[in-house]
Amino acid sequence: MNNKYRILIVEDHTLVRAGLRALLSQEADIEIVGEAGNGLDAIKAVGQLSPHLMLTDLTMPGMNGEETLSHLRKLRPGLDVIISSGYAEAEVLPLFKDSRIAGFLQKPYTVQQLAGKVKTVLA
Repeated sequence: MNNKYRILIVEDHTLVRAGLRALLSQEADIEIVGEAGNGLDAIKAVGQLSPHLMLTDLTMPGMNGEETLSHLRKLRPGLDVIISSGYAEAEVLPLFKDSRIAGFLQKPYTVQQLAGKVKTVLA
């Protein structure tokens, strides 16, 4: 029986994605099921991989986090989402007032903040 939390990482910077994967993979109860570099790939990945949680950047090429989440709410309304952004929470969260956001991390954040936020949302 697999009791791991399934996470999809959505980030347009390859190095940042690799770092997030490396950090979160150290947690025994977390499985990184996939990565996406933009919103369109994230939507496809959610449909194929059925993650419990999506950790997503806000600013990405093609389709930003706001547009991506709008599409995903139709596909998987119960998907937990943590938004990561360089913008302040007060600037970002009003964009998502009609969407259920499970958490927010303002860049830069520490490993402890990342792991803590993920664990809190998945608990």
